[in-house]
Amino acid sequence: MNGLQHKSEAAGRVLAVVARVPIRVRYLLLGLIMGGTWAFQHGPLWRRAVVMALLTLAAPPVLHWLRSRLAQGRERADRPRASFIRFFGAKAVVVSVAIVATWLLQPVTPGAGLAVGLVLAVTVAALGPILHSRMFVGPSPLARGADL
Repeated sequence: MNGLQHKSEAAGRVLAVVARVPIRVRYLLLGLIMGGTWAFQHGPLWRRAVVMALLTLAAPPVLHWLRSRLAQGRERADRPRASFIRFFGAKAVVVSVAIVATWLLQPVTPGAGLAVGLVLAVTVAALGPILHSRMFVGPSPLARGADL
């Protein structure tokens, strides 16, 4: 067995393990990461917003690229594709609401970041699995017979 074949088999095993994790658990972990990042970050609101924007808007394309590299040759053409516009739109709304809520609560309570982080974690964990299926579009162009 050559090194490339070994890496490909290992990547397939990693994808199989990740695919077995229930979607609710994935969104629970994502909610905890997002809420914790928001709640336990100190400093000006703009810094919190930049970090959260990088976390939610820049990480998914990198993860998608990594997943496509790991699944090279194993992707089914008839599977729905993730709509980055829909994912970005949903995440931009979540980050925008968190920014506005923190900005409105800061003069009222010193724990505004913690409160918004908690609500952010619960919202992502609760609504993520419900909205997840709406974040995909039809089969890839290969399945429709398009020339690439």
